[in-house]
Order: sequence, then structure tokens, then C-alpha cells
Amino acid sequence: MYEVQHLYDEQHYDKLVEILQETFPYSQQLQLPPALSNNDSCPDRATQLAMLMDSLWQLKQYQVEYIISVCERLKLVILLLCKIIVNMQDQKKNT
Repeated sequence: MYEVQHLYDEQHYDKLVEILQETFPYSQQLQLPPALSNNDSCPDRATQLAMLMDSLWQLKQYQVEYIISVCERLKLVILLLCKIIVNMQDQKKNT
């Protein structure tokens, strides 16, 4: 997974799509599998999903169902982050 950013930067979209689609099921847990999660140079999951969507677009692989699925997962990540921020603000107000 350390090569994901490099592949994206070098515009090797086909290989990037292959790698990210293999790991995509792990995004349901909003985390990578333990074997991959110790890699500090690996982009976070939201960034990987955005890279995946852009790569599919660049390759003209307009897999509408797949892209919608990615968007739904990103929406869940954003909602989760918003809840965390609200909770942190509430805790800060109570102290």
C-alpha cells in the first residue's frame, strides 16, 4: 500500500485501481486490515477512495454503481467525522 501515492502521482491509474479495489471491502470498517495499517506513508482511507474515483474517471471507466458505492462510503466517513467534531466541541464546552 505504500506505493498508492506514488502510483497516483505517476498517473498509473490502472494499477492503482487494481490495488484499491482489492482493499476496498475493508473500508466498511473505515480502516485497513492490520497487516497494512502500520504503514505511516499510506494515505488515509478517504484519500484512497478519492484517488480511486479519480483514477476510474481518468481511465474512462465510468462504473456508475461502483462510483455511487464509493460516494456512499465517503458520506459515511464524513458523517462520522462530523459526529466526532461535534462531540469534541460539546466536551470542550462542558469543561
